[in-house]
Amino acid sequence: PQPARAYHIVRNELRAYSEELARKPEIVVATKMDITEAQAGLEQLRQALAGQVDQILPISAVTGVGLQALCERIWQVLSACRDGKAAGQTESCTPAGRRADRRLTGARPEPTPDN
Repeated sequence: PQPARAYHIVRNELRAYSEELARKPEIVVATKMDITEAQAGLEQLRQALAGQVDQILPISAVTGVGLQALCERIWQVLSACRDGKAAGQTESCTPAGRRADRRLTGARPEPTPDN
């Protein structure tokens, strides 16, 4: 499917699986930006998802373009979750189905029977 349609399919499947999970912060990434038609596709995706997503990060694993920005965005989201400041979120960033004591602390949790 077209990228915008694929986005909506994934979001609907996620919501059907877990409303709680669907409310978690998301990072939308446009991949394969090294392909010739990619820039036009990115602009179409941005127009199709305008007002639905805050940002679409373009990346290319082949050329490395955008990977630093993606890593920085991931860090921002994780830091906001750790600090309890996830903008626009109605739920905490604690992984769905996990205990609150496993919030993002930088430390690896001790193994338990459920993980």
